[in-house]
Amino acid sequence: MNEKLKSMLTLIARNPAIRTVEIADHIDCDVDQVQPLLQPMIDAGEILLIPVTAPNGRPANGFMFTEKGRKGELFRELSEERRVAQAASMPAHAPAIPAAPDQLEQPVSKIETAIRFIRAQGSAAASEIRDLLKLEKGQSPMAYLGNALRDGRLKVSNGIYTLGDGQPEKAAAPKPARQPKAAKPVPDSATEPVVKRVSNFRCALWSDGKLELQRNGVTIASLTDEEQAIIMEFRRNVAAAVQGAV
Repeated sequence: MNEKLKSMLTLIARNPAIRTVEIADHIDCDVDQVQPLLQPMIDAGEILLIPVTAPNGRPANGFMFTEKGRKGELFRELSEERRVAQAASMPAHAPAIPAAPDQLEQPVSKIETAIRFIRAQGSAAASEIRDLLKLEKGQSPMAYLGNALRDGRLKVSNGIYTLGDGQPEKAAAPKPARQPKAAKPVPDSATEPVVKRVSNFRCALWSDGKLELQRNGVTIASLTDEEQAIIMEFRRNVAAAVQGAV
């Protein structure tokens, strides 16, 4: 199991119904990476994907261990690691009493660190955020703050970060579809039908296969390929019948 997935599962074990964006914030990854990593355990019935409500009132996805997952070996391993970590952090003379879940010190993500700093300062330049998060020179804070910018917790303008209004950023309007080029006009010679005439009767075969019948300049029928085939079949049957009767 890779460390990123293990960190996700540890968070879910500690915080049932934790939201996708909270998981992404804690382990500094994109929100789009969370569910694909958890999907095998969702399919196996060990993790449950549930609808929750975000602080801004919008619907979101949350994750929690199912009863099957809590009975599994992995959950027991995570619980044991958590117990050992708690015991190791206590003074030697302190009684080994497990801390309540709400008393555990939760890890602070880079996003939360930046939000706390901006809330205290009112705003922060990209260079200040870079120094705060101890990023390498030239590395943009956007790589870590993208989730908070998308869901409205932060906003940025001209390289200055401020607290957002909690409203997700609007998607860019789609570009208008390219209009197809107008078809070039077909020369008249290509649209002229093949015509046969007998007295006041006219038969015209058009380029699309339709057969047009006229009498005295009035169209009396316009036949498709299928209709023409029916007539031809009928004519062959009549001819065969006449020949048989002779």
